[in-house]
Amino acid sequence: MKTFSQFMCEAYDRDVMGSSQIRRTGEGGRIGAERKKTAPEKRRMKAAGGGKMEPAKDYKPRKDIGTQRAASTRVQQPEKERGSAALSAKEAQRKAYLERKRRESGEKTKSASELLSKKKLDEVLRTIERVT
Repeated sequence: MKTFSQFMCEAYDRDVMGSSQIRRTGEGGRIGAERKKTAPEKRRMKAAGGGKMEPAKDYKPRKDIGTQRAASTRVQQPEKERGSAALSAKEAQRKAYLERKRRESGEKTKSASELLSKKKLDEVLRTIERVT
């Protein structure tokens, strides 16, 4: 059985460090390997005069390098619980039956655009009056 100090000496040995996944953070707190291309690898060129070309300037590094971004800013968050959009077969049949009966009785059903439109000001005022 190795002691912790023996393990650490072995884990951070020069031979092991060269092939390990442990990396130092890059300049400005970057995580991961440096991927900047060298001058001959760069494809963007600019005219240097006299018919000569030279690699274009590098882009400025981003200001948010090294900071963790919250998942809520990167990934769309759910607004309702899972499966709330789907109706069960029985509920779908009941909804279709009720809509059919409303149509037969002459009641007007709202279209999708009417359902999605915002409330009018007078409707909002009526609801406020009812509450107070």
